[in-house]
Amino acid sequence: MTQDKEIDREVGSNSSIKKAESASSSEARELKDAVVVASSSGEGKSLAKTKAVQAKKGKATANKLNASEADVSGVNAVRSSVRATKATVKKTDAAKDSDARLARKKLAETPESKRAYAVARRMRVSPQKLNVLVKDVRGLPVSKALALLKFSRRRIAGEARRALLSAMANAEHNKGLDVDALCVAEASVGRALVMKRLDIKGRSRSGRIERPLSHLRIVVAEIE
Repeated sequence: MTQDKEIDREVGSNSSIKKAESASSSEARELKDAVVVASSSGEGKSLAKTKAVQAKKGKATANKLNASEADVSGVNAVRSSVRATKATVKKTDAAKDSDARLARKKLAETPESKRAYAVARRMRVSPQKLNVLVKDVRGLPVSKALALLKFSRRRIAGEARRALLSAMANAEHNKGLDVDALCVAEASVGRALVMKRLDIKGRSRSGRIERPLSHLRIVVAEIE
């Protein structure tokens, strides 16, 4: 009896062991399947992500290309407009130069009886700076020249304007010319004396400061 009981116990234990092994093997299979499914789903997700990233990159590159093309077209349009403006400026400059030449020719041909002048001596400015101011006045009518000198920001413009007014007064009172028909025929600048001043420096050194003076001669002429 005891032997039979022991045999039954061994058989029961073996059967339980087999059941446990079969259950563990089935669980392992289920785990493997789940891992495979998860890995396949993860691979699918990763592939989808890579495809989405590639699509975004393609869209970005396409947008960049479109933007670069638009920039190039805009740059070409700007260049063409700049060229057109340069051409128009050249034409206007050429026309102005031709008009100025004709006016200078007329002024040069005016007789001496229709000319008057005034001289401003020892102006406290260098000839170069005075010439920069006066060169814009040459050949202009008197009204425009006065307006230009009045609204100029240079320090010496007031003295140059007074010299022009003096020339106009000489033309009106001495020659009997019409003030409204006067133009600036000449505006010549000459070098006057140079004042020398001492410039004291450090370490017992000294230098020299030169303060040049200038003469201004303005000739007005009547144009018919």
